[in-house]
Amino acid sequence: MSSQVPTGAASAKTQVMDVLKTEVIPALRTAVQMYTMDRDVIAQEAQAEKPSRAAWIIFGVSSVAMGLGAFGLVGIIMAPLSLYASVWVMDRVAQTQGGKPRLQTLLHCYALLSAAYAIGIIPRVGVFLALLVTLWGFVILATVVQEVYSLPADRAIKCVLGMIVAMVVTMGAVSMVVSTVQIRAQRDADVQRAKPVTDE
Repeated sequence: MSSQVPTGAASAKTQVMDVLKTEVIPALRTAVQMYTMDRDVIAQEAQAEKPSRAAWIIFGVSSVAMGLGAFGLVGIIMAPLSLYASVWVMDRVAQTQGGKPRLQTLLHCYALLSAAYAIGIIPRVGVFLALLVTLWGFVILATVVQEVYSLPADRAIKCVLGMIVAMVVTMGAVSMVVSTVQIRAQRDADVQRAKPVTDE
């Protein structure tokens, strides 16, 4: 009797591999080109009307990886939310600087750039490396904002600075919440250990 892979499972695996080969890997190449300050590629991606499927996949995987590396399990939820909030803030600030609302386009570009955040999951050094990448990423973001919103460099920098402030505040709040939860969990565990064991 020969064992065969169910048709549905084989089809799903084939579809996943197709998406990786035809969408995700090319999107990762695009992200690398954006990080090397390829203005033509940045200008091309700034024309997207909404995030591509590959961009969403990259954003999801990278933000979860960064969240796990920085905050543990809580980071799985908090990191994607904080990154999305950062994009939202940039879009709002860009509008105050004369740009038109283009949240979905900015999210597409930001999602591609978030690919580098995946290194945050590397033990011990991952968060530090992600921080270094983020610093260079701010320079790239200023260029992206220029292209997406057709703003001069000084106004684009203001948008990125507004996002940095929002990110610092958000990540600080997340750190406080995580620390509070960990302290309470440790205190409860200590109380349980301190209770005398009684024989029934």
